[in-house]
Amino acid sequence: MSATPSDDVPIVSLVFRIKGRGVTYVDGKKTSHIFIEKHDLEQQVKEYIDEGRLTLDLEGKKRPDLIYFGGGGGFYAAILEDPEAKIATPAVDSSQVTRPHMQPVTNYDEDRNALRIIREKRHYDFLELLGSYRQTVNDYKAAPRMKNTRTALLLDSSESMVEPWSLWEQYQKITIAQFLAGVITLAQVNTSIHSVGAEIKHIHDASEVEPKGKETRLDQALGEVLLQEPERVVVITDGKPVSIIGEDTETENEKTVELLSSLARSNLDVLVVLLGDDPDMKRHYMQLEEEPGVQLIELSTGGDFTKMMHRLASWLG
Repeated sequence: MSATPSDDVPIVSLVFRIKGRGVTYVDGKKTSHIFIEKHDLEQQVKEYIDEGRLTLDLEGKKRPDLIYFGGGGGFYAAILEDPEAKIATPAVDSSQVTRPHMQPVTNYDEDRNALRIIREKRHYDFLELLGSYRQTVNDYKAAPRMKNTRTALLLDSSESMVEPWSLWEQYQKITIAQFLAGVITLAQVNTSIHSVGAEIKHIHDASEVEPKGKETRLDQALGEVLLQEPERVVVITDGKPVSIIGEDTETENEKTVELLSSLARSNLDVLVVLLGDDPDMKRHYMQLEEEPGVQLIELSTGGDFTKMMHRLASWLG
């Protein structure tokens, strides 16, 4: 298993449960939940127990027994037992023993946890949550570290941003966008934020964005922020790059997407967060999906939550 997730190998959630009481350690780090490339998961768990990498104590001396492994889709659980506790337990008629009840972390659990953090505006906790999505058995990582990289964050201020975000309908797109902007500015402390509409406004905080505009001029916004010579560019939007009332902007949209692509090829890190399912938005921005220097994150109905968190954590570094 590689330390960095491979594009062609799905990443799955794996939780450890101890029969009775106890905690698990992976490579000396206390954790009960990791994300791992999906190969032969049961065999991988057995190997890491044999190698002393999955243990029941910080020193790595207590190795558990794997008594059950199961799951499906993107969520799996390994039920473990302390051999010493098993020895101390009186013998029980095997016919009376029932299979341990598995309680893997579900997609619903993941979503609810993230939503609670967003609702309570706990940016630091969200960074810690992102850290858990950067874990693998070989490569345990904490939350993304704060950096002083020059970052330009462009936040869509069009009126459609007040519409519900389709994944969790009680939340407006602007609420999610402002929260993610807060997380990014926390991790990238040298970040300038710009409201993108018919006009481009430099603002001090994402909460100042008022989604009232009827036009979007990402092309002009990029022209302005590039004068600051940023090292990273973030675009959070729910529509196509350029929208002008009464005008056909197909050419402008193609040029804007090509500009983002050329910036990425010029070693400038680009993150694009797409909110919702607007077909024109996807048609243009999805052209960047195969661009190595662009991290493209879709937040929409049916989206892969785990993949989204991995990509955001990876971009933040």
